[in-house]
Amino acid sequence: MSKRIGVFEIRLVFETDGGNFNRTNIHIMDRISQALGQVQNTASAAAFFDDKGRRLRKVEFQEGTPAMKSIVEVELGTEPDVGVVA
Repeated sequence: MSKRIGVFEIRLVFETDGGNFNRTNIHIMDRISQALGQVQNTASAAAFFDDKGRRLRKVEFQEGTPAMKSIVEVELGTEPDVGVVA
């Protein structure tokens, strides 16, 4: 059976009243990453970007093929994560 590679984009808009915005942002990324990590029989990678296009975090689940790794570099970038910026 041959492998297929899919790419899609998710944009998340959230609002929080009070509290620590950065902590909420990190919590959201953690929860989404946990959910993606539970998908079985799939190598996947995801990245979170801020509103300025800076990559905050990249996560990879399971080892992908060389073809997938190449697409991950194109789609998610190769620059280091900047982390959550205030």
